[in-house]
Amino acid sequence: MTLSERNAKIKAHNEKCLSKIIDFELPKDRRFKNLSGLTFGKILVVSYLGKNKLRHQFYYTRCECGSCDKIV
Repeated sequence: MTLSERNAKIKAHNEKCLSKIIDFELPKDRRFKNLSGLTFGKILVVSYLGKNKLRHQFYYTRCECGSCDKIV
């Protein structure tokens, strides 16, 4: 898989995830932990994006190398 194919696949994934998000506000629940600013291996969590109707939370992440942004 070439780099351009990989980036296109990631872009399609991001667009699919963004279309599912329905609530963009930070939860007010005291159990909610905002992961923004934390690093997991080489992945930095940039910001909280929201949640979908199944209450799955989405975050915008960036790879340490800087070439890969992904929504997880």
